[in-house]
Amino acid sequence: MQSDTVSGLRQDIIRRCGEHERRHWLEENFRRHVVFQGLFVKFDNYELLYPQYKTQEYLSELAADDVTAPRIPRVYDFFTQDDTWTYLVMEYIEPKHISVPDLPRRAAEALQWLRGLRLPNDPQIGSLGGGRAHHRIFKDYMAPLSFSSIEALERYLNVVRSCLFHLPFYISQPWCPGPGSPVNSAEMQTQSGQH
Repeated sequence: MQSDTVSGLRQDIIRRCGEHERRHWLEENFRRHVVFQGLFVKFDNYELLYPQYKTQEYLSELAADDVTAPRIPRVYDFFTQDDTWTYLVMEYIEPKHISVPDLPRRAAEALQWLRGLRLPNDPQIGSLGGGRAHHRIFKDYMAPLSFSSIEALERYLNVVRSCLFHLPFYISQPWCPGPGSPVNSAEMQTQSGQH
């Protein structure tokens, strides 16, 4: 589907998302997304959706011409309506059945592909386009603030550690990233809470 075709569907997208919000917002596990005319549409406030948009756009562009890449939906449109809702319109990829024996291998291949990607031109901790980092090490899976560097993240983790273990703030052996450091671990880099 072409981006100009999707732009012509904006009013229908807004209407469908509004209907979805009115019908389902009280349901447990409610998510702000709809599948509509071969599109997957996420909607939310700009602050939450913009970093997801930039990350999705970056990954889908890298995957577009790479035959080894997992299927990553293309971004067709990103727009805001009346400063209320923002919409991220993507390709809808029909879920495929993968046999259970193949699932771990396929998941590992996708993670290896992600880990092998080149960094963006302006790497940062968190999503592209700004926004706080999502990861299970943070309360509610969301960093309480934006970190400007790995060192800033390490300082924060040292303070948290000293509070949790009632150690004095002036820890004689500060936590430093090394080969086994959580900051440098593959788990830290691949187990984010991106949604």
